Amino acid sequence: MTISRSIAVMALSLTLVCEAQANNSTSTSQITVNGSVPAACSFSSITVVGDDFTINNNNVSITIQDFADPVTLQHSTTQFTVTYGNAICNWGQAYLGLKSANGALTTAGSIRGNFLNHVSYTAEAHWDGIVNSFSATNGTGPVSGINNANAIGPRRGNIVLQATTENTPSNKSLIGGNYQDIITMQIGNVL
Repeated sequence: MTISRSIAVMALSLTLVCEAQANNSTSTSQITVNGSVPAACSFSSITVVGDDFTINNNNVSITIQDFADPVTLQHSTTQFTVTYGNAICNWGQAYLGLKSANGALTTAGSIRGNFLNHVSYTAEAHWDGIVNSFSATNGTGPVSGINNANAIGPRRGNIVLQATTENTPSNKSLIGGNYQDIITMQIGNVL
């Protein structure tokens, strides 16, 4: 009887083990991994080719040497190039904006007779296949780029901005003073 009882207990144990194995279930867990990249536009360096210049953070100051002939008081063409290295904008729709604050290189004096108070110039910027430009010719106020150069999709590459001043007309001279304009170049939002 002890043998039969042992077999019966073993059979019961086997049955319990089998039932435990048959009732195994799976457990599932989902792990969501997130990250975000902010929409950003930037450039890493600035280089200038032209007359005297200084760079302060993202701002450049250029001084044109021999701005006017000392005898005729006329300006001769000059050119400078500013390169913004590794300019990047990861937006779905970014812009390359270009703007002149004064509409020419201007001074405070008023025009009188055969004298001018402004020097005209053109500016053009290139960035990863898009171009924007303006002509600052009259010195009467802000001038923006021709189309704000809508860039569809993200852009990456150097921005090369080139500006060329124009000769003073042969029958005109420049009045005395400091001539200035501010060119704003912007990537990202519409300027």
